[in-house]
Amino acid sequence: MRTLPAPVNAPLGVGDVLYEQSTTDIPPGSTLVLYTDGLVETPGSDIELRIRELTGVLDAFFAGGACLESAADHVLTSLLPDAESHNDDVTLLLAQLPAAPLAALAVELPAVPSSVREGRAFLAEALAAWECTARADDALLLLSEVLTNAVQHAAGPVGVHLRRTATDLTVEVSDHSPHLPRPRLAAEDEDSGRGLLLVRSLAGSWGVRPTDDGKATWFTLGL
Repeated sequence: MRTLPAPVNAPLGVGDVLYEQSTTDIPPGSTLVLYTDGLVETPGSDIELRIRELTGVLDAFFAGGACLESAADHVLTSLLPDAESHNDDVTLLLAQLPAAPLAALAVELPAVPSSVREGRAFLAEALAAWECTARADDALLLLSEVLTNAVQHAAGPVGVHLRRTATDLTVEVSDHSPHLPRPRLAAEDEDSGRGLLLVRSLAGSWGVRPTDDGKATWFTLGL
């Protein structure tokens, strides 16, 4: 556990102030712990000692491989045992970065209907080579839905990016359209409009993020 260096700035929202920025490389698989000063600043206590106390609590707890929700509850209970009498707002955010992939592959396809078939074949070959065929049916179905959306509604070329860790498969489809897709409820007589709802139901997690060239839609499946 280490504390990231950060410049001292005025609170956000204060006008006419130049804010300093800093950049730090974070290793894959790391857990970020972000919090407001209400967690460590209490009357009659030294804030540096409280930060060291927070670091010690996190070190001891994460040694057992705990989940983020349990870790957050443990931090709040340890540092604020009498939360009802605490007179400051507290925000605590824990976020875990993805682990480094054991393998990764990518292919670029034109935005034409036949690319859906080519993308499925690319994914099937990768899963077979990685010996990860247990979730192949779900992965191929979800890729078909996301890739069809990109081919029909976005500008090409379309990229298919695969990443595999020890526990998860991530499939990402990138395109050159800035418009972000959103799940919607399709009418009974509509032939389309259910793809993202299917992705949301079957995937372990999924999302859409803007990129410099357009957007990327991704989903993960547990292996």
